[in-house]
Amino acid sequence: MLIGQPPLLQSLALTVNEEIRSRVTYSVILPRLGPDVTEAFILAQLDRAGLGHNTFSPEALSLIVRSAEGWLELATGQFPRCKPANVIMTSQNYVVWKDAFSVGSEEIDSQHKGMFGLLNDLYNALQEGRSQRDISEIVGKARQYAKQHFASEEAFWAKSGCPGLEEHKAVHQAYTGQVEQIWQSSGQPLADTAYELFFFLKEWWLSHITGMDAQYASSVRTVPSH
Repeated sequence: MLIGQPPLLQSLALTVNEEIRSRVTYSVILPRLGPDVTEAFILAQLDRAGLGHNTFSPEALSLIVRSAEGWLELATGQFPRCKPANVIMTSQNYVVWKDAFSVGSEEIDSQHKGMFGLLNDLYNALQEGRSQRDISEIVGKARQYAKQHFASEEAFWAKSGCPGLEEHKAVHQAYTGQVEQIWQSSGQPLADTAYELFFFLKEWWLSHITGMDAQYASSVRTVPSH
């Protein structure tokens, strides 16, 4: 098999015939698949299926694009699956808290920061190639922490008199079910499941805090922390 690149093919004097054509593979450098390209592709597929662009809300479309970016990072090596030889991996924050994430309550903000900390613990454990026991322990802590946080947050929303509390509870319950479904899935190595769960958790918490929780911010600011 002749592997041809454009400069090489230009320098070779080859008589093109079907025999040569069937044995030449052209290689190209593909441009980075950015968020705009991913979004355009999704909209184009909706067009092909005869569906309107409003099939997904802007928030849902953004979540899909960000999730795709996570898997692209994994596939292209920007998010290494294992610790490279002779490279010292240092702990780092993959999910970074920003002041814009605040819902106006020190108590709730502190709990959200705590979840970010657990997400970063999981990220670093995967980066460092830690044992299945260590990874499972972190996942267990994250699941228990979320359960406690939801109870605390729902009580806080109830006290603040915010509308839509039942809808918020339903979203929390759906999250718990999704995490359970991903983590208990079989047929793949635990590390693969942990990566899948990590990407889900990262996108869910960022979307939830900046979406549904943010809608409560103005009401929450009128209620003192306890």
